[in-house]
Amino acid sequence: MSGSNGSGDPKWHTVSLQGDYSLSKRTDVYVEGVYQHASGELGNFGANVEAINTLAPSSTGNQVAAAVGLHHRF
Repeated sequence: MSGSNGSGDPKWHTVSLQGDYSLSKRTDVYVEGVYQHASGELGNFGANVEAINTLAPSSTGNQVAAAVGLHHRF
């Protein structure tokens, strides 16, 4: 830890992959995957944990999320 406020040196590494496939002029399917890794410490909060967007924080420094969807334009 360094600095007068006790801030550490947090680091986040993120990898994401997205794909989209058209089924017709107005309909497509998509898939998305995200992996994040956190290391270091985040100030006075101690060990850094991972949190992807609105998901609950991970209890470890790693987190994976996946989404599959169907998109139709009216």
